[in-house]
Amino acid sequence: MSARCSTVLRPTSFPRFNSHLSSATVALILSAAVMPAFAVDATDVGAAGAAGASGVLGKAGGNGKNSQAGLGSSDFFNNVKATGGQGGNGGSSLPLLPGGNGGKGGAASATLQTGNQDFPTDIESQGAGTVAATGGKGGNGGSGLLPGNGGAGGAAAAQGTDTGTTNFDSLASSSLQVDASGGAGGSGRNGGAGGASTAQSTINLQTTTGASSSATAQGGVGGNAVLSGGKGGSANADASLTAFSYPSDSYVTAVAKGGNGGNSATGLNGNGGAATATSGGDFYARDFGLTSSATAVGGASGLGGLPLQGNGGDAIATASGSAHNAAYINSQSSAQGGDGVLRGGNAIANASASADMFGNASAQASGGAGKQAGAAIATATVSNGFLDTTANAVANYTGAFVRQVSARGETFAVENQTASTIYTQARVGDTSSIMTAAPAPAADTSLIARAIAPTKAEAATALAGNTTLKNAFAGCSVWGLGEFGTGGGLFDFNSASTSYTFDINTLADPQHLWLGLLDSNLPSATTGNFHFSIAGEGTTLFEHDFTGSDFLSYFDDRLFDLGTWKNLVGSDGLFNLDVSFSGYVPKIDFAFGERAEASAVPEPSALMLIILGVLGLWISRDGLRLGRFGHKE
Repeated sequence: MSARCSTVLRPTSFPRFNSHLSSATVALILSAAVMPAFAVDATDVGAAGAAGASGVLGKAGGNGKNSQAGLGSSDFFNNVKATGGQGGNGGSSLPLLPGGNGGKGGAASATLQTGNQDFPTDIESQGAGTVAATGGKGGNGGSGLLPGNGGAGGAAAAQGTDTGTTNFDSLASSSLQVDASGGAGGSGRNGGAGGASTAQSTINLQTTTGASSSATAQGGVGGNAVLSGGKGGSANADASLTAFSYPSDSYVTAVAKGGNGGNSATGLNGNGGAATATSGGDFYARDFGLTSSATAVGGASGLGGLPLQGNGGDAIATASGSAHNAAYINSQSSAQGGDGVLRGGNAIANASASADMFGNASAQASGGAGKQAGAAIATATVSNGFLDTTANAVANYTGAFVRQVSARGETFAVENQTASTIYTQARVGDTSSIMTAAPAPAADTSLIARAIAPTKAEAATALAGNTTLKNAFAGCSVWGLGEFGTGGGLFDFNSASTSYTFDINTLADPQHLWLGLLDSNLPSATTGNFHFSIAGEGTTLFEHDFTGSDFLSYFDDRLFDLGTWKNLVGSDGLFNLDVSFSGYVPKIDFAFGERAEASAVPEPSALMLIILGVLGLWISRDGLRLGRFGHKE
């Protein structure tokens, strides 16, 4: 601990002790403590760098001093804070010469390690530890013909660990909050980069009446500039929790926000900083639960410089959790790519939950706005679930036409049945470069629902083995791809759905909506019993119950005209298409899109004619027509 570090003992509800002690004395007292009797503060503030001297050539500003504060303790009533020193501003020069560069901001590091002791059973207490690290701001460039370069912001790293034992019969609980903020870059000829930030919070308790582990990281803002704006600092937040809890729920939360890029007056806009948030928990309780939440937001690019320059930061959020002994688990992830003048940041959201009985996972990914919209992938998985388990994935897009795609799955099974595993995924935009960051379904997955707003390449790959559909959609638009599938045992209730939202205002005169049934799979000794339907703005366009293997001839390169959708568009100009599935079948794939009426569709077999009659379909020389759209337009 540096000479500028101060350690203060604060009174609590335990016997009062209030004094300023050296760090060595504090360590001795804490090592001898048999129960938490003290609250300790450890702080350190780095000195600011000196300003650069002015002259014919301005001198560079001094770097801010690094800051480090740490504390190891047997109790968890502690606060640790470190603040890096600010970089000095560059000195001024004569008008025809460049100014001096700004100094770097000082880095900051803060750590807390706690081992909790047993609480007496008659004491009600809540331990609340906090850790905070803030990087110093970079100095500004000095004035001259052109200002000097701005100094980089200081990095920030904060780490908290809470481990130990508390009596199960006591009313003790634990919370740990860890925050890290990178320093802002200084302004100048070229802006200084924002400081990176890393926050990590870890709680591992044998017993507690409720615990909360939280980590928040904020990347530093890039400095503004005449030429190149500074890049926003990256942010990485990681929170974890392992606990036996009674009688309260527990929470683990990670939030990461990348710093915005610096603005440029005449040159390059600074890119936004990337953000990664990870939360994970392992929870043992009965009738109580754990919420694992991860939120990542990429930084926005700077503004004002050259057109079509500046990218938003990517965002990755991963939330996971396991619940045991009839506890419930709720995993939530949210990723938002940063907006960019040129390219919006990509977004990846992954949520997974493992539960003995009740489980829920939800993931939402939103690509950043830009001349090139950022892609988005959301994946939600629930495993080992009995009773009611759900998974929901939503992907948002700011590019032309597609606004949102989503996939949802739900199973319900009585106890003693095989536990279910649900996999849902929604993706939109060109996700080829980020697919490796999204999990694939496990081999024993019970229920799959996947929704895709495809690129042209993805659409071509999906149609490649289906000659009729490939020819029918040649030169036309494939709006969406979808997949449903079940396996791993029959359940009392299986339900899955995919949804797609399109901005019809971006299209010319409406043509016809066509449904393509691609492929299906039915292993020997199994049957396909399921309900399949498609609806536009709440109006049913296709619906049928399948029994046995009759769907094999349906889902085999077959095209259906669902009619014009021009009268189905909502007042907001959006067109919502919903596809639903319930029942049991190993795998079915489908596609849909817009095209002019087909000149010919292969005539169905005699068996298909019977099936079509049951469906209320009729055959024209031009193809297959359905329901209210059966008339020829």
